[in-house]
Amino acid sequence: VRPGGLARARGAGAVSVALGGGVLDHAGLARGGLRIAGATVSADGRLGAGRGVRATPVPGVSWDQEPLAALFARPAAEAVAELLAQDAEPGLLGCAVRVEGAAGDHLLVRELSPDGTVRADAPLLRLRPAHPHPELAHTANLRRLAGRPGLALRVVGRPDPDRAATLRPLAVGPVPGAAYTLRLPPEWRDRADLGYDRLQGGHVTGEAPAPAPDPVGPGPDPLADSPLWRVGRLLEAG
Repeated sequence: VRPGGLARARGAGAVSVALGGGVLDHAGLARGGLRIAGATVSADGRLGAGRGVRATPVPGVSWDQEPLAALFARPAAEAVAELLAQDAEPGLLGCAVRVEGAAGDHLLVRELSPDGTVRADAPLLRLRPAHPHPELAHTANLRRLAGRPGLALRVVGRPDPDRAATLRPLAVGPVPGAAYTLRLPPEWRDRADLGYDRLQGGHVTGEAPAPAPDPVGPGPDPLADSPLWRVGRLLEAG
């Protein structure tokens, strides 16, 4: 961790991490990992890189394997309600969704059922850029996805504690078995980092389904309709 502005953050993905003979850039480390032996850990969580440290690059875990599979194990509304009930910063959650369209710089989606369909009463969710600065790819990637109604995605992100039914996505990937979904380069390992990777038209496979007969509407809000969420917001507002 080093202090710095946006220029440093923009180039962080290509900066090498050298530890115990293992060298990866941050982008590779996000998709893979290092098996580390003999390292010391400081009080603030930093790893020491002394002579006795050994580090070996290892393949990353797919979103279908634990512990990442647990992020997708429950409906988004249920997972978000639990995360917002915690005192700490909301953690990560995952969900499979279908793209509906855009509202400003927000991507509108509906959650997919386990069978890959969308329930008639499925609530509308908003995916908001995790960071709005144009030098990072978050906003551009969401805009590109918004132009693909019907596209099936898996999303990993954090709930926005100040906005109901809103997630800040960090990465997206294909939905296994979906006819219209993402097809990412092999080196991306089935996940696109929305801040650093830039999605292109060639990253989509399949044909778009016929447009839905009804326009995108506000729909039920799984968080604002939650008594726990409403009470929490009332207490915060005084």
